[in-house]
Amino acid sequence: MVPGALALSLVPTLLRPRLAPYAVAFCAGALLTALSLHHSMERRLTAAAYEEGEAILAITSVQGWPPQSAYAEVLAWRAGSAELRRVRRVRLSLYAPLPLREGAQWRMTLRLRAPKGAQNLGRPDPERTLFARGVHAVGYPKGPAWALARADPGPLARLRQHLQAALGPLRPEARAVFTALLLGAASPPEALPWDRLALLGVVHLFVVSGFHLGLVLVALRVLFALVTPGLPGRWLVLPAGLLLASYASLTGLGLPVQRAWLGALLLLMALGLGRGSRPARGLALAALVLGASAPEALLAPGAALSFFAVLVLLWPGGEGSGLRGMLALQGRLSLAMAGLLAAFFGWMPTFGLGVNLFLGPLLGALLLPLGFGLLALVLLGFAPALAALQVLGDAVQGILACLAPSLGVAAPLAPVAGLPLVLAVLLALLTLTPGPPAVRFSAALGVMALLWPAPGLPSGAFRLTVFDVGQGSAALVETAEHRLLVDTGPGWGEGGASAFAAQLRPALRALGVSQLDGVLLTHGDRDHAGGLAAARAAFPGAELVGPGGAPCHRGRRWRWDGVDFVVLHPEPNPRVGQGNAQSCVLAISAGARRALLLADVPRFVERRLAGELPRQDLVLAAHHGSRGSSARVLVKRTAPRFVIFSAAEPSPFGHPHDAVVARWRGEGARPVQTGAQGMVRWDSRWPSRVACGRAGRWWQWRPSEGCGDP
Repeated sequence: MVPGALALSLVPTLLRPRLAPYAVAFCAGALLTALSLHHSMERRLTAAAYEEGEAILAITSVQGWPPQSAYAEVLAWRAGSAELRRVRRVRLSLYAPLPLREGAQWRMTLRLRAPKGAQNLGRPDPERTLFARGVHAVGYPKGPAWALARADPGPLARLRQHLQAALGPLRPEARAVFTALLLGAASPPEALPWDRLALLGVVHLFVVSGFHLGLVLVALRVLFALVTPGLPGRWLVLPAGLLLASYASLTGLGLPVQRAWLGALLLLMALGLGRGSRPARGLALAALVLGASAPEALLAPGAALSFFAVLVLLWPGGEGSGLRGMLALQGRLSLAMAGLLAAFFGWMPTFGLGVNLFLGPLLGALLLPLGFGLLALVLLGFAPALAALQVLGDAVQGILACLAPSLGVAAPLAPVAGLPLVLAVLLALLTLTPGPPAVRFSAALGVMALLWPAPGLPSGAFRLTVFDVGQGSAALVETAEHRLLVDTGPGWGEGGASAFAAQLRPALRALGVSQLDGVLLTHGDRDHAGGLAAARAAFPGAELVGPGGAPCHRGRRWRWDGVDFVVLHPEPNPRVGQGNAQSCVLAISAGARRALLLADVPRFVERRLAGELPRQDLVLAAHHGSRGSSARVLVKRTAPRFVIFSAAEPSPFGHPHDAVVARWRGEGARPVQTGAQGMVRWDSRWPSRVACGRAGRWWQWRPSEGCGDP
């Protein structure tokens, strides 16, 4: 790709010699970008299994309070493999409490793996995000850790810690609102409902970005005019530039902040030099500076959405003023952003336009100025200011809770990439360009045609989706008019975190599932039922079958839209407890097409069931492909086209076992592992094909086998 771009850039040089400097600059930039990306790729850990080593780390940022995860630079390796010693930046999950602080140095043993993440619809590609942040490995501390001499994090980091401490007495919900709004600090989902914000389309209002920096700049201009009415505006340049740079650094310099700060800096420079500003040129220069300093950062969804949103705002073709102009602007922005939202998420907020028109001015004109003022009073020791912040924070959470039930609705979009994405973006820009209404209307229809979700299933067909939830299990069965969730994935820790909230809920949203007819728990193990509470909260009307609900036992059957569901195991009155041996086995059939979900039943149960099982098209293997599963007689009798192993990669238990995979292969089944291939989809109308979530992008971790390789 890079050599082709370099060669292509020389064409205008031959045609128009005056373009030679631009072509040379482009060549140099492309070459430096390629070298930088290659250097970053070479440092990434590629091993599928975990690697362990002892390292000295410098903590660069911490998420959550108490800390739940952290980013760190590796200063030195005291022990570790040759591949591990290449790693320089890591992301750590903190399963045990550690008092990590930004700027501190620690010595600890790390258990690391390749920077890979779950590949499901509905969320940005986690591996793209990790690569954009320059992460070379992910993992967690293992064993004891020692704090070393504390490094000075700098005055701004100390100020940020001081401000966070000042907000500490607030209740978690109110504290999360103001740490996000004012300081750009991430908060856990239980404190600030990020999922609700996403459905309402207002996440950008709670992440420090150009919206916030623009308000700071306007406030400075007004204050400057009031305090020094006789001085020319160019005297504002230096103090405003320093203050904006300080505030941007204080918030952690996220990509939207970097873009906005660079644009504001160019505006201030133009003002200081007495020249008119050109916003489009400033946007291009901001992208150039970011691309030159950290090219991988431009892959982050936030960067792409931020730059493109500003491009749309600057695009010629606006009309009207006042409320009409604002509505037109929001409508153009929603249509233009749809393509990128489809590529990153697979859905967009249905009522995001209206909610932004309401919450944008409310937060900008009221909450931000009040928040800054009250926080300053808190620092001065004025106690009532803390109570006022608490009231305001509770009010914001209350407004979100009121809006979410009726306006927090997702519109599914067809996931696009490559040429369809480029075409959707170009057509969206065409709708913004002044021209004949018929052309703009046709372009809008083209965008909608590209992004319109796939049609639903006909009667007599079903679709099975097995989600990538790490070491656990969760699957969705869809018919023409009904949806059944089989297991809810694992749960983690004591705070209620689960794969359902993190992975399944966004994926269901992208799949257009707004309501579940039933949730079937095969058994009560945490890796299958850990997300039950979150699932019941999200879909309170779904019937629960299994532990805690209606009994799931042999003989239970029902028919949805020409598709038969039959429970094959356990017996109605089991003689043993609710362990793996009593897992609920579900068979699904529509005409000659069949799928079998074996949950965690052991081998002796499989042998008992094998005699009544016909050939299958797809089997969800028992117990994640453990060595004690997949009895030979069952494998031989079912002989499916595909066998799916719902297991992490790498799996802490070595699932699926090599002997089990070989056994299924011997009967002609093509194995697919969710941890390696991502979310797996199979449709009874096309039984010889499966679709996997891992698309093989160049920044993604590469498994040893492709999706459904024979």
